[in-house]
Amino acid sequence: MTKRKDRIHSLRDLDPNEILLHQTLDLMEAVGMQVQVDFLWEYIYSLKDKSIERFSANNRTQDELTTKNQTIIKQEDEIKSLGTKARITLAIANEVTKRRKVESNKKSESGKLSANRHRSLVQEVASATLAKYPFVSKSALAKEIYLYLADEFEKEIPSEETIRTHWLKDVYKSSDVKPKAKSYFRLVFK
Repeated sequence: MTKRKDRIHSLRDLDPNEILLHQTLDLMEAVGMQVQVDFLWEYIYSLKDKSIERFSANNRTQDELTTKNQTIIKQEDEIKSLGTKARITLAIANEVTKRRKVESNKKSESGKLSANRHRSLVQEVASATLAKYPFVSKSALAKEIYLYLADEFEKEIPSEETIRTHWLKDVYKSSDVKPKAKSYFRLVFK
């Protein structure tokens, strides 16, 4: 009898096809086909149970998908945030690089960047030496000055090539004497 009450109670929740099914089962019960009716009721309830299980499984799957979607959205937001941070960092780095280039260019223009503390000494010694020994070649003088600097100082020693090509250029411009190969000389200090 509880099935009947359950059945009557749930009739208002059924769609028209289920109401028709209930009416057919009631008619079969009235005719005396009780065994078949009981079997069909059990079968219908098992179908409903399976349907409810599927529905709840679908809901669980839907909840899992929703959770995964929310996680993906959070990760996308984090990635966008990291991208924004990276762009800001890059912009700051570019600005700092630009400022350093401007400072470097200013120092370079003023001569502070390329000035070596030995340059003036090298040019004074070269001028004094050329005044006393005018036939000294640029290469020989650069080599002797380099050896002197290497013996006297430990840091910031320019290369022999730098002395020859850059620092002695001005000193030899003022001299009209043509240098001779293998001429004897000693460095002259003022």
